[in-house]
This record gives sequence, C-alpha cells and structure tokens, in this order.
Amino acid sequence: MIYTAIYMNDKGVVTHRTCPSTADRAKAWKDALVVAVDGECLVALVPGSHPVYTYSDGPSNIKSHDLFEIR
Repeated sequence: MIYTAIYMNDKGVVTHRTCPSTADRAKAWKDALVVAVDGECLVALVPGSHPVYTYSDGPSNIKSHDLFEIR
C-alpha cells in the first residue's frame, strides 16, 4: 500500500513523500518515521499517492491577504 507522508521541519517548512507500507496504520506510521529526514516531524499520513499543496505553493495574489481576516 502507498501512503503520502506529510512532514514539517524545525523551520516550519512542510514537505511530503510517498511512503510504501502495509495496510496496518500503526506499522505504516512507523515506516514513515524511518523515511523522515533529521529535524522532520511526521504530521499526517494519508492513504494513497496525493499531491500536497501548501500556502507557499499558492498564487501570489492569495498570499497578499490576511489569513485571519473575517469577512
């Protein structure tokens, strides 16, 4: 089974990698921890291979607004 592992490093940068493992979620989580690079924390493990988009990947016009603005 394939998982998309989402990590955050100590500088707040989000990365993701495809992680092959078993259907057992506890084992898959441990396998994804082994794939992590030093300083990365596993944040989420999503079944399947998925694209991951973050705020830094978005269009510049989206970045110019206040994320916490109430409309």
